[in-house]
Amino acid sequence: MKSLLIITITALFFNATPPTEQSKKFCDCLKAADAKKTEQEKNTAKKKCLELDEKLREEFGEDKTTKQAYVKECETCMSAISDAKYGIAFSETKTYQEKIDDVCGCFTKATKANDMSYKMQCSKLQSRYAKTFEVDSVKRNFNKTINLNCQ
Repeated sequence: MKSLLIITITALFFNATPPTEQSKKFCDCLKAADAKKTEQEKNTAKKKCLELDEKLREEFGEDKTTKQAYVKECETCMSAISDAKYGIAFSETKTYQEKIDDVCGCFTKATKANDMSYKMQCSKLQSRYAKTFEVDSVKRNFNKTINLNCQ
């Protein structure tokens, strides 16, 4: 009886697909959807991706740690797709001034293009860069500089 339980648990554990594989499936689906030609085709493909996402999340069951890892990997993928679409080159290792220049440059391009989606991406970029600063006063100063000089 004891050995049967161990075999069952082992089988379940090793048959579970790791979150990296799951998130890659979802990410590949999103990339394929983004590559579609018409908006209708993109929307249909994205709907299928959302259905895939639901199915993949169900596979994790009650395992919150694995679900969180999956969600984080998916968010990274979605950011990369969005960054590529708008020509954004996010990097945590950039200097303070380079981060300001990136965000200001993004807002300048978005304003010239008169594109609200682009501006939203710039706001997300600002938020992502702000999260890279550990000291709250530096984070506040960064956001203040962006808000006063770039938008």
